[in-house]
Parts: sequence; structure tokens; C-alpha cells
Amino acid sequence: MQRNRMTLERKLPRRSRVTHLHRFFSYKNQSMIFCESAMEAHAALLLEFDNSVVRYTSQPFTTHYQLNGRASRYTPDFLIKLTSGEFKSLEIKPSNKLNTLRLTDKFAVLKQHFSEELYHPLELITDKDIYRGTNINNYQKLYGFRQLPLTPSEQTRFIEIDADTVTLCELITILSNHSDTPYCDAMKLLAHDLFAWPCTKPLIGSSLLTKVGVAS
Repeated sequence: MQRNRMTLERKLPRRSRVTHLHRFFSYKNQSMIFCESAMEAHAALLLEFDNSVVRYTSQPFTTHYQLNGRASRYTPDFLIKLTSGEFKSLEIKPSNKLNTLRLTDKFAVLKQHFSEELYHPLELITDKDIYRGTNINNYQKLYGFRQLPLTPSEQTRFIEIDADTVTLCELITILSNHSDTPYCDAMKLLAHDLFAWPCTKPLIGSSLLTKVGVAS
């Protein structure tokens, strides 16, 4: 595929009688992403927090392939560019719709087509991959903070935190000694991956945070 793979080729209408479109503003791409389901929008949210993803686009192109001797068309849900410079296409599907021989055969053919003809892999993502405990609710809570750059003073406060492990409540208390907005500062530190925490559990005051990041 010679053309720029990150160029949107299949344009979705703003309104459709067939499909309810979900708009998702991507700060990583600085553009509106149009998704055909809430699950696709939630997958896009995860891409925003995936540091291996540089940028991505939805419904990026349509490819033609042969399925059981018949000409067929297929449009992946996302095309992503990785930090390695490689590309990968994603198909988002509910797991309960994959228990048919027809779809199993289709995606087996498509994966081979992408590898041999488009020179990048097609990966199938289901609700079991996207929804893990309360991860989506947590990332929705942190999403706005991820787009706010850390200030020099916030970086300094992070470096000066002596404890390797603190609860969210303790972190807010520590930050309150030097900030009028300790809650927002704590959320920014989490959103920028400076602490590891159990994202599949509700993010509450007793959530245990482990200092792992390096402020930059």
C-alpha cells in the first residue's frame, strides 16, 4: 500500500439512519474520531493511553480481497502507527459474534490478506480485551488530565516524593503542602504514567500507587 496509511479514505457521515455514530475527540491526533459503536470509542480511549501508539485513525481505508472465490470488501476499524514506525490495523468485535464458522474463516483470510498484500497485521480486539474491571471508567476520569503537560514545579514535587508506594489519598495530602489543586496534580501524575496502579479496580482514595515513572 503506497499511499499514506494514516489518511482517512472512508468518510463516515455525521448522521446515519443505519448506524449511530460515536464522536471521540482524540488529543493524541488533535482531531475528532468517528466510531460506529460505543465499544469502538472505548477502544480509542485505550489507544490514547497506550504509549506504544503514536497516532491512529478510524475507518482508514477499504481493501478488496477474495473470500470463498467471491470478491469482497473490508474496512478495518482502526489503523494505528506504533513508536517502532510499524503499522497495525484493528477490528473491534463483540466476542459473542465470533462463534460462527463464517466469521472465523473470514478473519483467517483477512489476516493472511493483510500480511501478504498490505504488509502489516490485522488484529482482532473483543470486549474481553477492552473491558477489564473498571478500567474504562478510570481512564475516562483521567483522560482530560493526560492532555495537560506537567509543569516544572509538578515534576519537582514528583521527584521529591520519598515514598515508593502511597495511597491516592496520601498522595493528595503530600501534594497539598505545595499546591492549591492537589487532587488535579495527583490525577495528572497518574494520567502521565508516573505511578503504577490497579486500573481494573475503582480509582479511590485507598487505591495503592507505586512510583515507577520518571518526570520529563
